[in-house]
Amino acid sequence: MLFDTNALIELIIASQKGEKVKELMQREEASIAIVTLSELTSWAKRVGLDSHEIVKETRETAFVIPVNEEIAEFAGEIHFLNRKEIKDWGMVDSIIYATALVNDLELVTGDSHFKNKPKVVFI
Repeated sequence: MLFDTNALIELIIASQKGEKVKELMQREEASIAIVTLSELTSWAKRVGLDSHEIVKETRETAFVIPVNEEIAEFAGEIHFLNRKEIKDWGMVDSIIYATALVNDLELVTGDSHFKNKPKVVFI
């Protein structure tokens, strides 16, 4: 399973959704897209947490999948198609989703952008 930034934040803040994320991580091998580290860093700094510690713990917990050419190109297609319907659909969401699909992984997220998308476990 590939865990979206949204899911990891829920885990970090120990919310009810975070408990579900924790259960999934205990059952399945956890992976993240490399851009998730950027989003986590930004979020941690915004809320006053130690971003270096959060990134370190995340890297120890989950396998980090880098962006390759296949993911990059597919992310562009995903971005183009989704911007037609969802005006604030971002490129980072596209990269994360492409990372999951290219690697045949389910994406775990609570981000409403992904609701009802294929291969998404919505928390």
